[in-house]
Amino acid sequence: MGLGQETIQVKNLSGIRTRLIPELEIPELPGAACKGVVTGPENDIFHPGPGAGGRNKRDAAKAMCGGCPVKAACLEYALDWDSSHDYYERSEGVWGGTTEAERKEILKGRNAA
Repeated sequence: MGLGQETIQVKNLSGIRTRLIPELEIPELPGAACKGVVTGPENDIFHPGPGAGGRNKRDAAKAMCGGCPVKAACLEYALDWDSSHDYYERSEGVWGGTTEAERKEILKGRNAA
C-alpha cells in the first residue's frame, strides 16, 4: 500500500479485501449529483465495505445516482474502463448507479451480443 495513501475494505466478486482507495481518473461530468460529496474510509458511500453498513452505504450511493443527470455517462465511463483493463484493475464501488457485479453482467451481455 502506498505511503500515506488511504485504504478501504471492499467486497467484490473475489471476496473481502483491503486495498488502496481507487485512483481512477474521475471524469469531468458537470451536474453530477455526487459532485462535492466528501468521502473517506469511514463515509465513502461509493466504495462501501462488507456487511449491513456496506449495504446501507451502497443503497445510499445508488439512490444518489438514481436521479443524477449524468448517470448514463458515468456508467459508460466505468464500463469503458472495465472493458479495457485487467480484472484486478477494474472499477470497484458504485458508478452510474451500478455495482461491480452489475457492471460485470452488463459487459457479459454486451460481449455475448
